[in-house]
Amino acid sequence: MWGLGTGCTCRSASGKESARFGDSGAVRGRGSRFAWVLAPDRHSPFVPSLTHAATAVCVLCVAFVPNPGFSLWTRSDGVMLRSMETRSPVTKPETSTTPTASIEVGERSGLDRSQRHNSCWAVNTVVEVGVVLVCGHPDRRIADLATVQHGMVSRRQLREIGLTGSMIESRKLSGWLLPMHRGVYAVGHRALSRFGEEVAALLAMGPSALLSHQTAARLWGFHRDPEHKEIDVLVRGGGGHWRDGIKESRTKLAWRLERAYANGLPVTTPEQTLIDLATRLTWTPRALERAVDEALATGLTTRSRLTAATTQSTHRAGAADVRALVAERRPTTLTRSQAEEEFLKMIREAELPQPEINAAVYGFTVDFYWHEQGLVVEVDGYQWHASKSAFERDRRKDAILRGNGLELTRVTWDQMKRQRLATTARIASQLATLKRRSDELAAIPF
Repeated sequence: MWGLGTGCTCRSASGKESARFGDSGAVRGRGSRFAWVLAPDRHSPFVPSLTHAATAVCVLCVAFVPNPGFSLWTRSDGVMLRSMETRSPVTKPETSTTPTASIEVGERSGLDRSQRHNSCWAVNTVVEVGVVLVCGHPDRRIADLATVQHGMVSRRQLREIGLTGSMIESRKLSGWLLPMHRGVYAVGHRALSRFGEEVAALLAMGPSALLSHQTAARLWGFHRDPEHKEIDVLVRGGGGHWRDGIKESRTKLAWRLERAYANGLPVTTPEQTLIDLATRLTWTPRALERAVDEALATGLTTRSRLTAATTQSTHRAGAADVRALVAERRPTTLTRSQAEEEFLKMIREAELPQPEINAAVYGFTVDFYWHEQGLVVEVDGYQWHASKSAFERDRRKDAILRGNGLELTRVTWDQMKRQRLATTARIASQLATLKRRSDELAAIPF
């Protein structure tokens, strides 16, 4: 057998080394007739995705033998590892085969320093990509792994890619590995990427950890709380221990740990996230209502899926609140600005009828619309209504809506804050007048 390759070791099924390929040249194998090929492909049992050119190290071990038989494993995008069972048509029957060869990927024992630097190592990550393959010098392996995990690695992962304890400690002393949590390091610097803190928390809490509560809601996009600084993590089992910057929750219920992915990170499902949010005592009813409406409006969940999840979670405090919101067949309460949110709060405090929010009326989107009374309220903020084009657009909208028999009034932020009672009384009076007029018209026989 002859072969070409770059830093791989071919072994027979018995474990005996049959050929080791160096960085260049051709070598002659000993023992059984076999070969292995490790080459870039779209299917792999080891690596779901290779996103960096540095990890795409090609190891080529080719045997010049006739009639090779292939044994092929496929999984998903990445690197394909093929074994080739070879047969000798001259000396052996066609049904007889020699032992299949194997390649040692990430073997910790039996490799000297140069061989270790030329090896490839498969390692599990906490992000959606799953398993990745890293190759080359230890620092290159660390960098490639950290790139996939938003700049973070764990001590367990470093051992999996071939680093010894002394190698890890020396890199900590040199500042290459910077501790974030116990056994979790930022690589090279602490200027974290967008999701660096979330990945660090997942690595610290173990492989079953999921981001949950406010953190999961932020990743799903239906709630953002700038005052919430901790990373919420849900972990399997009881007990637990405190870690700085991580708010840990634990469960023994498997269905609560159903894994989903948002922005490539493992999180609780949208349904469980909403129920988790409802259990937090600091949440206001309006905040939960808005989160439910956002999740439904964006298609992250459906009313039927939310109903099923709350039925399964009847023992949890927040499930009843979510179920009540889902059961109400009401128009959406999503607002587009802080001013709209403040106006909605004002009319609810006064117990006025609930309007449609951001409704489509005669080709325009209006802020608040009482269909029965025929009243439209536009909340004007200086930022969006100060320009000449905005002024002309508003006048055109007013003319068309009034021309179709609707009553229109405008409210500013200053009126809601400094003249709140007077503004509320004005809206209430308009609603009462329009309702009375509507009832009078309905009573006229035609």
